[in-house]
Amino acid sequence: MSPLPQLPQDIVNSIIALAPSDSLHACALTAISFVQSSQRRIFRSVSLGKMPDYDRMMSILDMSPHLGEYVKDLALYIAGLPANWEALAFALSTMTELERLTIIGNTVESASSCLSLRWHPWLFDLLSLPSLRCVGLDDLYDVPPSLITDLLETVEEVSLAQLFLARDAEEEYENGYSGSDNFFIPTSHFLWHLAVHDDCEELLPFLLSPRRIGYFRNLSRLSLRTICISEDHRRDLESALAACAASLTRLEIEYTNPFVLPALPALCHLELRIHADILTIVDAYSFPETVLIALEATPNLNTIALAIRERPMGQHSFDWGLLPISTAGKWQDLDHRLVKMHRGQLSRKVEAVQGVQDTIDSEDGLPLGKGNAAHFPSPRFEVRFSLLYLDHYEEDRYSKFASDMKDRLPAINEAGLTTFCSGHIFQHPMDKFSRNTR
Repeated sequence: MSPLPQLPQDIVNSIIALAPSDSLHACALTAISFVQSSQRRIFRSVSLGKMPDYDRMMSILDMSPHLGEYVKDLALYIAGLPANWEALAFALSTMTELERLTIIGNTVESASSCLSLRWHPWLFDLLSLPSLRCVGLDDLYDVPPSLITDLLETVEEVSLAQLFLARDAEEEYENGYSGSDNFFIPTSHFLWHLAVHDDCEELLPFLLSPRRIGYFRNLSRLSLRTICISEDHRRDLESALAACAASLTRLEIEYTNPFVLPALPALCHLELRIHADILTIVDAYSFPETVLIALEATPNLNTIALAIRERPMGQHSFDWGLLPISTAGKWQDLDHRLVKMHRGQLSRKVEAVQGVQDTIDSEDGLPLGKGNAAHFPSPRFEVRFSLLYLDHYEEDRYSKFASDMKDRLPAINEAGLTTFCSGHIFQHPMDKFSRNTR
């Protein structure tokens, strides 16, 4: 067999970039010039969920510590790990170029065993890496408030879910601002995406404090998931939304009770997530009214998404037949409002194309022909519906849900503006990546 011809390294890199993931180990054995490119892809995303995963990774990095620099995405499930595990601390210290990091614990287990986040000091070293751009913390106990604020000030994307703050540190942190009405309000110049899941109202009160409103000022995407935002914190939420109104283009929020949103002129995508459990308790009249109230503050939407979250096996599932006939007028108002927004978007798009036409005619004397018009695709205002399940898909319930929405909103359905799905309308890549540790 003749030896493999020597290829330029840039061609080798292009070949490896297109190779299927399950072929990368074979690629690394092909030739010396293939090794580094293959290893960079093999170790780019690392997910450690069980003890054998940790042991294997520590063995690899002990023999070849340079491979740690290739790790860009790291997901760690830390429940049950030994405290102050020095061997693991050394292995993770080689990962000096991390860009995305997810750390997942188990607050039930942590509370019962008195396991504190502070038992793993190497976590704080990882979280302070200057290369980090995206951080997710999920289901963790005894989290220092200073860690949260450091992330908000230095990272571009932050996802926080079910965190329990260290109480003594929280009180000390808050007391540092006392004694003056003119307290310093920090501002983040990097953070553009913040996602918060807080069913226990543990984290949101901390984040929505007026002392931290500066962290919201440059956000372009905000996702808030909670069972219900209390009256005590609703005004703080409105202030936070107002702070980022000029830059916020995407908002996803649990919206069980209607309240007035501040004007959000830059918003392109709005997703309202509603619990079926609460929808059956609160007057069902609030469902179309909730959407109408939200639309008043968002005149430039491209997409409105309505997601109903139900529990599996028919438990706490919402019976659409409970909606009284008396609410038909509100559904009709919503239908007309959505069609009007679609037509308004069409008009704005035509005006924009005409403006470009005038510019081209005046500057170049060239008409906007079919080739140029292709750069301005027909606008599409979308109304997306989703029925979310915590366990499995039930075809009958989903069909009933879709049929009911089409009947209640016939105008937008006939205009072809509606889409339906039985899962998450949008999922952040970090959310999907972190699940690999489960």
